Amino acid sequence: MLPGQVPFANITLEAFIAALGLEGEMPYAAALHNRWCDWSRVNEIVEQALCVGDLDWGPTLPRLPQPLALIGEAA
Repeated sequence: MLPGQVPFANITLEAFIAALGLEGEMPYAAALHNRWCDWSRVNEIVEQALCVGDLDWGPTLPRLPQPLALIGEAA
């Protein structure tokens, strides 16, 4: 390490949240976990969408902003 350089440790978000909990910040750690690490709500929504069966999963083209649409029409 160079003189004056700040040390840096790369850790996972899960490890950071666990460390907060171990230091007594359980409510804050739980809130962070629910917001960033709890995929159960996303999984539930995806499973519901897959059960519908008649959804169109094909690609969709993005809508162009109006000025770019006008340029495309002029060309």
